[in-house]
Amino acid sequence: MRRHGRFVFVLAAALAGGLCGASEPLVVVHDAGGTVPAGGYVERPGLSEAEAAAALQRARGRLATFGPPPAAGAVLAYPLSAAPLRPGRAERVRVRGLGRTVFAIGPDDASLAWLAANAAALRSRNAQGFLVRADTAGTLDRVRRHAARRGLTLDPLPGAALAEAFGASSYPFVAEPAR
Repeated sequence: MRRHGRFVFVLAAALAGGLCGASEPLVVVHDAGGTVPAGGYVERPGLSEAEAAAALQRARGRLATFGPPPAAGAVLAYPLSAAPLRPGRAERVRVRGLGRTVFAIGPDDASLAWLAANAAALRSRNAQGFLVRADTAGTLDRVRRHAARRGLTLDPLPGAALAEAFGASSYPFVAEPAR
């Protein structure tokens, strides 16, 4: 973990080094309200373009010595619990402010059949899937392969997180952006 902390620091230093040589003022791309101009907080030492390029090259060299970050989901405790969600009738909810359609299933036959029947619609919405229950890594792999054959991705996520976020009580369910 310590190596990845240095990675972030070196990356930030490289980006700051590239910005230090810029002669244009900082520009606000998006203001969600309450934004304070950052110009007063940013030092702009007089680096030449060659010095900035050299600093960036040094940072790239240091980054090359780090290994890849750990894989997503590398540490997962089993069993993954669906509680308080339970298998049942498929639910559909609309959520204001949701940027992407999400769906949740379990490893049961009814969930897998629902996924097969709704795969085209989920793919067309670029939906992100979640598996809310898995007793073993083998269960997760089996259900992920089932989804992948239909062009969908699944990540493990405990049912409690989705129940709280979307007010769902059973799976499978779909949460769609409200329009």
